[in-house]
This record gives sequence, C-alpha cells and structure tokens, in this order.
Amino acid sequence: MNKKHLISIVLSLIILPLFLIPYFDNLIFAQTTTSQYKGKIGNYPITIEVYKEGKDQIKGRYMYDKVGKWLRLEGKILKNNRVIIYEYDENNKNTGRFIGKIEKGNVLKIEKHINNKTKKYLNVRLPKIVLEVKFKLLLPHDYITNMGFSYNTNINFWLVGAKKCSFSNSNNIDEYCKKYYVQINNKVYGPYDDVEPVIKGTKFYIFFNNTSTYGWKFRKDNQEYIQINDQTYGPYDKAFALDFSENGSRYGWVFLKNSRYYIQLNDKLFADYDYIRDLVISPDGSKTAWVYEYNKKYYVAIVGQTTRVYGPYDWVSKPVFPKNASKYGFVFQDYTKGDFVQINDETYGPYHYIPATPPDLSFSDDGSKYGWVFKSKGKWYIKINEKEYGPYNYIEKHTFKLSSDGSSFAFIFKYSEDFNYYYIQINDQSFGPYLVINLCNDASKYGWWYMDSQGKEYIRIKDEIYGPYDGAICPTFSNDSSNLGFIFRKDDKKYIQINDKIYGPYDYATFTFTKDNKAYIAYISGNELVIEEVE
Repeated sequence: MNKKHLISIVLSLIILPLFLIPYFDNLIFAQTTTSQYKGKIGNYPITIEVYKEGKDQIKGRYMYDKVGKWLRLEGKILKNNRVIIYEYDENNKNTGRFIGKIEKGNVLKIEKHINNKTKKYLNVRLPKIVLEVKFKLLLPHDYITNMGFSYNTNINFWLVGAKKCSFSNSNNIDEYCKKYYVQINNKVYGPYDDVEPVIKGTKFYIFFNNTSTYGWKFRKDNQEYIQINDQTYGPYDKAFALDFSENGSRYGWVFLKNSRYYIQLNDKLFADYDYIRDLVISPDGSKTAWVYEYNKKYYVAIVGQTTRVYGPYDWVSKPVFPKNASKYGFVFQDYTKGDFVQINDETYGPYHYIPATPPDLSFSDDGSKYGWVFKSKGKWYIKINEKEYGPYNYIEKHTFKLSSDGSSFAFIFKYSEDFNYYYIQINDQSFGPYLVINLCNDASKYGWWYMDSQGKEYIRIKDEIYGPYDGAICPTFSNDSSNLGFIFRKDDKKYIQINDKIYGPYDYATFTFTKDNKAYIAYISGNELVIEEVE
C-alpha cells in the first residue's frame, strides 16, 4: 500500500507509576482482558486490540477489516516515557514502526510512517492492569501486631509478628511470654523481648516515610537497642525518642548509659547531659531540637546552622516545627507567673493555662500561620497569629489543629467541662453531639471519627457519614484530597474502604496513598503478604 499513514493512537493507559519501574522478582501483574475497538484509517474500517503487559510491554494487533489479516503489535516503554512499537505480519516480518511518548494524564500518542500520506486514527482505552506484589511470611508468628509498607524506587514492606513462648512459672502464655520478630521484605530480625516502631501522631513507622531507611527500638535481655537498617546500636540502659525527618536524611534517638544521657544523630554522638527528655527532628531534616535538664531547670536547644538555647524554665513542652522548619515553637511554664508560648524569639503570655503535653500548638506547613489554645479567667480561647477567637466554655485538650495551608482551624469542645457530649468546631461551623470523637486530619479536609451512644463507630467526611462499624480508624486523604481511605472492622474482620469501594474481609490489612495520589492496599492471604494497586 503506497501511502504514508500518520497514526495517532490515544491510549488512556493505567500506566505503572514511575517509582515502581525497577524490577524485582516477586512482581506480578494480574491477568487482564483485551479491549477491542472499531475505527477507520482514512476510509478503511479497521479493528484494533491493544493492551499493556508487565511493567513496560505494550502488545496487541490490528487489521484492515476488508483484508481480514491481523498485524501483530509489540513494543516497549523506554526511558523518559518514550515508546516504540513494531508491527509484524503473519510471517513475522516487520512491516512498520510506531514511535511516540506517554504524555500528561497517561496518554500515549504514537505515529506510524509508510511512504507519503498522513491519516488520523481512533482513540483507544486500555483495561486497567492491577499491580500485585507478593512476599512470603518468613517470620515465626502466632499473630501480627503491626504492618505497613513504603515505596521509593521499589515497594518495601514491614511486618511485626509475635510468637508465644512459655515460662515455667507463668499460667498465661499469651499475656506474659512473647517473642517478637520484624520482617523487612525477605529478611527477618529477632527474636526480641519487645519491639517499638516510631510513633508519629496515630501512625506507626518502621520505614522512615517513603525512603529505603528503616529502624526501630527493641529490648532483649533487659537491655535496649536501636536498629537502623542492618546496623544495631547499643546495648543501652535505656533508649527512647527515636525520630526521623520526612525525607529520611536525618534520624536520631536519646539513650542512657552509665547514668549519662546522650543524643545520637545519624552516626554521630551529639550531646552528653544529666537528663534529656525529648528529641525532635524537623520534617525537612534541617533542624533538631531537644529538651534537657540542668540544676533542676529545663532548657530547649534548637540546632540548625546555628544553635539557640532557651531557658531556664520550670517546665517546658516538646518543641514543634512546621513542615519547612521556618519556625519553631514550644510552651513553657513559670510557676510564679503562668504559662507562655515561645515562637522563635517572640514570647506570648502569660496565660492562666495552656494544654502542653503534647502542646496545643499548631503550624501551617509553611509556618506563616501558627496558633494555640489557652485558658484565661475561666474561659477558653484560640489565638492564631495576632487574632483571638472565643471565649468558649470548654475546649478539649490536644485537639486544636490548623489546616496545612493555614486557611482553617478546628477543635473539639463541650458546652461545659462536665457535659457528657462532644462537638467539633471547624471555623464558624459546629457538628455534634457525639459520645466520643477524634479529629483525624487537618482542618481543611473535614474528616473525623466518632462513636454514638450505642458504642458503634462512624467516619464522617464533610456531609457524608460511613458506618456503623464495630471499629474504625481515622480517614486518610491523598495529597490532592481527591481520594480518601479508612479501615473498619465488622464481625472480627478488617475491611479497607477507598472512596466508595470496599476491599475485604481480611485478618490484617492496611493501605497508603502515594505521592501521585494512587492507592495501594496490603493484606495477608494465607502465608503471603499481598500489596496491590486499587482504583
């Protein structure tokens, strides 16, 4: 056929996210059916079948209906989202070549050149390819205590399991004798007498966010240790306050040895004190703060490019950073004057009372907005930058939150301290009453968990109510707030809800949203842990 055909095939692909492209042995793609479409090249009716196979293969076939002979298509996704697809006839002879690129929105555009004329082709939508990653459960366990997963260039998962053991003088094996193990992908650590992941808010971490660094505290033979990747630190008389930056570049902990307290930051010993209480690493890793005691007074050290020390105080809270670490703040007490808030070098107060363990102090991500709760003359108030809100009769401690962009604030309140029911306040709007309530996300996303008077649990997202459940965990939103997910329990089984779809039942399960807002669930099936991409 002496023609030049310019074929633009627009394929609405569900392309595997770029962070999953590196290959590993247990990567599985669930079988998918081929989608068939009708169209024309110029005036010639054609039929096309195209699909994606594996991590980077594009396959299919097409034919001119009048001719009735299939031409095989086989190609590959290259670097920088470039695509090349070859056409083969029934004799396996290469009869054409398509070159293209995956563009924004996972759209694949390819062009075919044969001789001189240009013609346009039809749009084709491929079926979804479901990603599955399976790992064998290698750790000896009678039950799973925690699990989660992380991604950077690969999918990594972690699992904490416990195995029953026995003491001759113990009548309750489950309660008094357990050995703990940690499985990281295909490697097992342990046995330990106890394991503590890093706790941030209500979440447990073994991997330091979406990095390849992982760590935890463990106890063995009455000594405490810190595990960072394959290196074990210790033994210590006591180890605590393991923390890390969001990018995993900095991590650290406090330990006690021979009656002295030390700070370990990455591979360096940083301090030697009579007593250290808290260690905090800023989300971006640029600053570190700790609270220490000297001569029965408390001090705060803020360490970055320079070091600032604040104090002495009668008591001081754990320091708080916004995401970009442009500011820092803490609450301190002077027993003769009252409670104060310190924001960088500016001091606010005195106030009659500020909830401070943890501090009711919140920042927007960029640090431009900051606020706290305080009590004065029997009434409660919110202060955000230089503006005050209130008075309120009673604000529940440790519930005040600023939204990530600083545009909204929220807190939980009661009409009086001895009143039985709780309400949630988001800017100037109130919701309730509830028997128990927990504000789960920042104030711009309007998500919370609550329990009714019958002991049933619910999730509320703006005006949408999910439940009742036997148990539920706070909702999580994707970065762009377009997707939400939560875990709930019914009849002793766990389920995962992603938007309006429910997955389960499972004995143990979790989920995450990636940086590009895709959803992945992880669950145990038989002797395997399965990680799977879901819509």
